[in-house]
Amino acid sequence: MTVTVEIGGQLAYRWNHGAFLHQRAREYLLAAQASAAVFEPHPYLVARPRAGIRIEQDGATISTTPFHTRTTAATPPRAGAIAIAVVGGSTTFGTRVTDADTWPWQLQHALGDRYTVVNYGVPGYTTAENIIQMSLLVPESGARVVIFYEGWNDIRNYHWPAFGPDYYGHGMTQFDTLLPPHRDRASLLERAARYSFVMRLVGQASGVPVSASANPPSNEPDPDVDRIYVRNLRTLKALSGRFGMTALFVPQVLNEEALARAGERGGWTPYLTSAALPALMRNFNGLMAGVCAPGEPACVFVDEPLHASWTNDDFVDEGHLSRSGGERLAGILARRIQALRLSPVAD
Repeated sequence: MTVTVEIGGQLAYRWNHGAFLHQRAREYLLAAQASAAVFEPHPYLVARPRAGIRIEQDGATISTTPFHTRTTAATPPRAGAIAIAVVGGSTTFGTRVTDADTWPWQLQHALGDRYTVVNYGVPGYTTAENIIQMSLLVPESGARVVIFYEGWNDIRNYHWPAFGPDYYGHGMTQFDTLLPPHRDRASLLERAARYSFVMRLVGQASGVPVSASANPPSNEPDPDVDRIYVRNLRTLKALSGRFGMTALFVPQVLNEEALARAGERGGWTPYLTSAALPALMRNFNGLMAGVCAPGEPACVFVDEPLHASWTNDDFVDEGHLSRSGGERLAGILARRIQALRLSPVAD
């Protein structure tokens, strides 16, 4: 009986998640080990990029500046250049692509040496971490414009058990994602549950949290998260104004072809089905659209990405942009920045 349950559970897990339990555990371990080479602890943000590194991972070059930001150009910025800060999560950092294929690098290329683009993106960061960055770090760059590319990590909080206004549940998962421990501190039951469906059932019955998504994924919005998301975006807007920056709010675009193929699987959003995510994200982007008042000079909602025809070739997975996708987004943003007609920085 136990063997039958194990086999059936493993097959069901593979059907819902695209891999067997042991395969997912191995993938997670390898990704976590690679992450530890790039990131280091931070007292308020879980982790930040290490300074001045250059690492080759799966054919991609990841390099950072002395200021703990991902590199956006092969040469130092020109003195007196206008600083442009870009803030967001892994889709801003450029997960799974080499330096020169990230959209902030492409934005630097499109703008030229009259500007310097600083990439503050970090995988997993939500608007909560971005508020800390905007309070303590981004102002030090002297940025005249700040670009917020937001959505995917915030919507991950939809239907999270015991949701908190500080995104506590999502934030705690980032310790294992960005800073995996050198020694696995999980209990024997927790470790066994990563490989055995029966042990997962035993753990759940005994109250041990062995799964990030014990609840079935939903297709519905979450008004509590919507409210906090708008609150956080308005805080980012206020911080931008406080430091004299023009804020460009950019809606999240996703690979709808890949999400449709994933169907009922939760993927990065464990409590949402992948198939429902595109429609939910469109509504989420609509919340962002209301943050800037019409004609507000220092707050701009960049709506062009919503009207572009994004294809599977523009992404490397369900949401991270490929080089072609990065070039498209960078082109949109470069035109927006150039239209601001910012005066040069005085030497």
